[in-house]
Amino acid sequence: MSSKCKLVDELLEIFRKMGLRVFLNTSIKGTSGIRHFFDVVVFSEDVKKPKVTVTIVEAGNVKASLLLELIAKGVDVKCPHILVLSGQKEFNGIFKPINYTIIECSNEKGKLEVDRIKKLVLERV
Repeated sequence: MSSKCKLVDELLEIFRKMGLRVFLNTSIKGTSGIRHFFDVVVFSEDVKKPKVTVTIVEAGNVKASLLLELIAKGVDVKCPHILVLSGQKEFNGIFKPINYTIIECSNEKGKLEVDRIKKLVLERV
């Protein structure tokens, strides 16, 4: 099982235990009318508007097309976004103006920043 799958499963379990509505690989309609897909979308009781989205990018998968997609999502979908960079660094400056919080996970140490993600989501719900 990949580190992305493990992280998604762990987040799903934590958020559901907290009573939050969590959807995986879900699309959200942006203000432009375009639907954008996210790895994890967290809602509170009202499922009409997302409270926070989580996108996980694994090492080696950051290409120009992905960066453009992430920027478009951040601008078009009006809610806080958490971008988990697994083994990637130096992207914080790109995404800061468009409502992304960047979390860098180190694959070498096997450390998943689940507690930090949980805290960020709780601040927004």
